[in-house]
Amino acid sequence: MNRQCAVVLVVLAAASVAGCGSSPLAVPKGGVHSSTRKYSVRQVEAVFRAQGIGLRNISPPAIRGSLALLDGRPLHKVYVYVTLGKFTGALHPPIAAARVTRHGNLEILWRPPNGNEVEAALATLH
Repeated sequence: MNRQCAVVLVVLAAASVAGCGSSPLAVPKGGVHSSTRKYSVRQVEAVFRAQGIGLRNISPPAIRGSLALLDGRPLHKVYVYVTLGKFTGALHPPIAAARVTRHGNLEILWRPPNGNEVEAALATLH
């Protein structure tokens, strides 16, 4: 086996092992229930992922623990604020002319054609 093939095999093996045991949080069959209507970042990521919208946590270090910023762009025009604690800063919408939906500690900014997926994800959070 030549050196290039060995390197490719090592990279492929490392990639497959990295995926083991780190599967994304699955959404329970009956959805995600919270009596306080406060949802974690992982719960929000999971319900949106189940609807085909991958969100990236792009929270700057200065606000981590108070507010999480989850971004579905560029593939999906969806942006989610998750309030985790006291937050007193000003939020500037990153999506122009977005529709805003509030649900518990979430504020979701979205633009068509993602409305059905956003509504389905929120229906899973109860």
